[in-house]
Amino acid sequence: MPFLSVVTRCYKRPNMLHRNVQSLKEQIDQDFEHIFLVDDDGHGVSWANHQFYRHRDKPVGDYILMLDDDDMLTDPEAVTKLKKAAAGKPDLVMFKFDFDSWGVLPSPGVWAHQWPKLTKVGTACFITRRDIWYDNIQHFGQPTAGDYHFLATIWPDLNSIEWLDAVLGKVQRISRGAPERA
Repeated sequence: MPFLSVVTRCYKRPNMLHRNVQSLKEQIDQDFEHIFLVDDDGHGVSWANHQFYRHRDKPVGDYILMLDDDDMLTDPEAVTKLKKAAAGKPDLVMFKFDFDSWGVLPSPGVWAHQWPKLTKVGTACFITRRDIWYDNIQHFGQPTAGDYHFLATIWPDLNSIEWLDAVLGKVQRISRGAPERA
């Protein structure tokens, strides 16, 4: 069983997807699986996440990372650092991610505090232990709150959070789910 399952939701962004995949190929520690959820019709995040209820290739890693097709890891030691941070089996490992014009999130005013704040944290800012992820996948991608809703839902019940003070990746372009332009 791999340490990490990287789940990439894809929607008509082949150039960004290529960079996403390349960033994983460049990881020094290859102890992960990469699962793709392809949304050719543009159903959106909620649809993609709910596919796990019917999907035969469910993530099996100890931890789950949502790394959408417009995201990429920029630190070739990202998996190594995440594995070290998860050594004590915390429920969640938080880390930093560069969201382009929004800056590095979680922002300094939120970092290491006890509650996530809307627009101050993103999907690619944390890994979740597999059991917690499966128990709460229905909260991932709610139309009114985006992926933040998942984190806000599980937060009160978390027993342990590890804070990894490192920027591990970046959003290639804030796309809000739009396909690439030709």
